[in-house]
Amino acid sequence: MKTIDFLFDLKKIGLPFISVTEGVFKGLCFLVDTGCTESVMFSFVAKHFENELRTDGENGSMFGVEGKPVETLKVFGDMSFGGSLTTVHFHLLDDSTASQRIQDDYGFQMHGILGMDFLLANNWIVDIVNRRIIIDEQVERVA
Repeated sequence: MKTIDFLFDLKKIGLPFISVTEGVFKGLCFLVDTGCTESVMFSFVAKHFENELRTDGENGSMFGVEGKPVETLKVFGDMSFGGSLTTVHFHLLDDSTASQRIQDDYGFQMHGILGMDFLLANNWIVDIVNRRIIIDEQVERVA
């Protein structure tokens, strides 16, 4: 079992931010949101990583930050969190206002959201009390 300490958390709701620890995506900061069903990377961030992000041309749809349905392009890339390399699948969302609000309020930029799809696929447990992510590599999936 591994753990990742929170980089920062929003005290009002207890959700953590964590950052990519190695590789070309090192330093990107993601909100870990247990209320978000799909993972998101903001389009303005993806532009800087066109050679590292891959797509099979698949489109998706999701509810955007403001709760409105939006069509998205799905992309994926290999990222390292807490020393573990994993492939993360994202919906590209063209919304820089959420990131700008975080930057204005807290002084750092949010590059996307890791949602429940990622947490479940990677056996991540959000431990809000101890301010860490627990990665349980021994969990078996029940379909």
